[in-house]
Amino acid sequence: MKKKIICWLEDDLTCYFIAHHIQKKLDCELYAIIDITDKPKKFFEKQNLVKFKQIWFFHDFIKNTKKNPDTTYLKSIEEKYGIDLWKLAINERIFYRFFDFHKFSSDEILNICEQSCRLFEDVIKKVNPDNVISMDTKFHHSEIFYEMCLKLDIKFYMPSYPNIGFRGIISQKFNVPDNINELSKTNPQNRSFIELQQYIKKMSIRDQRQEFDDIHGGSKKEKIKAGIDFFIKSNNSNEKSHYSYYGRTKTKVLLHTIHTEIETRKRKKFIDMNLKKDIPKNQPYVYYPLGVDMEKSTLIQSPLFTNQIEIICQIAKSIPIEYKLFVKEHQGQIARGWRSKEEYEEISGIPNVELLHPDIKGEEILQNCDLVVTVGGTTGFEAAVYGKPSIVFSDVYYSVLPSVTRVEKIHELPKIIRNALKIKVNNNDVDRYLTFYQNNSFSYNYDGFTMKVLNYFYRAGNLVDVEITEEQIKDFMKKNDKDIQILVSEFVKKLQ
Repeated sequence: MKKKIICWLEDDLTCYFIAHHIQKKLDCELYAIIDITDKPKKFFEKQNLVKFKQIWFFHDFIKNTKKNPDTTYLKSIEEKYGIDLWKLAINERIFYRFFDFHKFSSDEILNICEQSCRLFEDVIKKVNPDNVISMDTKFHHSEIFYEMCLKLDIKFYMPSYPNIGFRGIISQKFNVPDNINELSKTNPQNRSFIELQQYIKKMSIRDQRQEFDDIHGGSKKEKIKAGIDFFIKSNNSNEKSHYSYYGRTKTKVLLHTIHTEIETRKRKKFIDMNLKKDIPKNQPYVYYPLGVDMEKSTLIQSPLFTNQIEIICQIAKSIPIEYKLFVKEHQGQIARGWRSKEEYEEISGIPNVELLHPDIKGEEILQNCDLVVTVGGTTGFEAAVYGKPSIVFSDVYYSVLPSVTRVEKIHELPKIIRNALKIKVNNNDVDRYLTFYQNNSFSYNYDGFTMKVLNYFYRAGNLVDVEITEEQIKDFMKKNDKDIQILVSEFVKKLQ
């Protein structure tokens, strides 16, 4: 009997390339939910490279209706699938806090949730899929679909990268191999903390991300071309057809772009003048690395802990009297225009808190701190490599390490911190963990491949609403066949 596979396709295009090859390797029926803007939609309406049995364009089913949302239906969704819809919706970057073009009402948000859920239930009922292949879920609606599938025991596979750079995994939970329960069976290699640190530096996930950040956006020439395409050539139809584009008139986008550029420069000047560039000596401290706002690691994976200033304040209240709390800005926050001057002043104004400049090397801070506290960032894992315990506020992929403590009840934070400060990290635990991930991952630079897609199709990531042709798709797949085949091979292993 043929396997039925739903492909969740986005502007990333990676799943489309995978689907193209999977149909040749597996006896299967392919279906697609396509979450994409108007111009590339034309390609998918006409394409014949992948023989989809049926496709659904997500935004065709999300109408800007004025009707009252069916809360009885939404309640049934929460109960049936164990999904907290408001927890996802309020953390959707488009709906709240991070969107400057349209203020969504509660009814608008609930109507979007209702229409999304009805579409997903209809698709699942019609297809009765065995598997779903997708990139990682970035928005509330794709997370809803993901959680629905898991509840129905539909295997949902997506690529991610482990704690070590330039490697990848295919699994049902982001960054966690499906056989994580076999971790204890892995034999460590008897590496010391120094050797583990050298290994991490050699296979640095930060270097991988930095390569992406350095290239993303491309040259000024690419940005100018993207601007011409949007402001002069585009009819901006997405403003009416896609809720994520509501209110994005060309005038508003232009003014917002100018304002963001000015504010980013002003904020960087403030950072350089006011954030500490040296770590005070002979001072015991707890380290809190600020996470990049508007990222999945907080919005979806840590939905109840998105106010980082409040978290910093809670930590500062909870540390022993002899300690200071060192907070460092994340270098990647530049992609969000840095934080406002008022936010930096509020953090710096918290008694017993030192705010550090983003250029300070994280390893220097880790070497000298006694404890790391993070919402759910990679630094909590890196702490273990440097022999330091950590505290997290979410179910992170490295929480299986004995030196990692999760905060379940915020009022217990003072006790949790004092207990964590007593933990002695075992290098064999960290060694076993890294060995396991090395053995259960494959050589791959996912960020590098993503950047190739953005450079080829999307003006280096500056514009996603572009026209795509079959000739372009064929040319890209030919030029990048080696990278694509690696992913295809790993997906096939899961789907067989």
